[in-house]
Amino acid sequence: MKKPTPTPSELEQVADEILSGMRAELLDFLQSQANATSSSAYENSVLDLARQFAQKVATQQDGPLSKSRNAKKKS
Repeated sequence: MKKPTPTPSELEQVADEILSGMRAELLDFLQSQANATSSSAYENSVLDLARQFAQKVATQQDGPLSKSRNAKKKS
């Protein structure tokens, strides 16, 4: 069974939720990295921020998970 296609307004709402949630984290990151002295620590912090963003996108865009196609069918 296919999931219904979200409307453009629903997609915009999800995008706004993701971006507003990441805004505070990005501001914290920028403030904490203003006086960074180690390039490797800075790169690790950027990667952590990117992972957090990717995780939010992956978890918030899909909504509820679909049923497994491989689950054992009850008869």
